[in-house]
Amino acid sequence: MRDRRKPTYDLVEVRTLVGQGRAMLSGRARSWPRNHGWLDIDDLLVRVFDAMGPESFYKSVELEKRPGTYADVYKGMVCDETEWYVKFFVDECGQATVQVWTLCENGSIH
Repeated sequence: MRDRRKPTYDLVEVRTLVGQGRAMLSGRARSWPRNHGWLDIDDLLVRVFDAMGPESFYKSVELEKRPGTYADVYKGMVCDETEWYVKFFVDECGQATVQVWTLCENGSIH
């Protein structure tokens, strides 16, 4: 059983993947920033991940819709004067890709 108090994924590797454009956002993850005025969501994603640090890690959770897959949750990092909440996992099938399922303001309904 995984320790929920430790990240599943190495943050440096995740940032590298995101910076290389190897990230996919769910419709929900893409819609929250778009609905709140961000136009270049890919650029925003890179900057939010760059703002993440170990102190921003919140928990690691098993995904209900993908049993056996764990997502890391980070919250509290500030980018564009907004405090963010992000849930993601790394899909290792084929070329590794960061799958972002939540990207929204910390505390907002998502």
